[in-house]
Amino acid sequence: MLIEAVPVAAGDVVHLRFERATPNPRQGVWLATQGSLQIASASASQFVLWRDTSPKVVEITVLETDGLLRFYNVFEREPGTGSFLSHMNAAGMISQGRDDGWIEYGCNDFGVGQGFEKLVFSVLVPRQSPQGR
Repeated sequence: MLIEAVPVAAGDVVHLRFERATPNPRQGVWLATQGSLQIASASASQFVLWRDTSPKVVEITVLETDGLLRFYNVFEREPGTGSFLSHMNAAGMISQGRDDGWIEYGCNDFGVGQGFEKLVFSVLVPRQSPQGR
């Protein structure tokens, strides 16, 4: 898949956990909603979380939403710039649900035959967890 969209509601706290990533190119996750998200003290409709500068687990509070949290893997275009690319060549994600409610995403940045290990992250959405709401 190129992009994932999971159902969310205002007030939900979504967790994103970085599992592992290759160092070059720099890997990250773009996420957004039509509304507003909060991470720590920052709020915006979209964020890019870089694996090397984010905490291992990031709490994302949904403040306002159209009902979907969208995300996809990104990689840095030029080292040190923070500008990113995605959705090119063989870029994409594969997902696998786990018994504990987390969904794991394996990502490829570009290049055929590279596998989906360039970035691996997991997401826990409240309604998808075993306890639910």
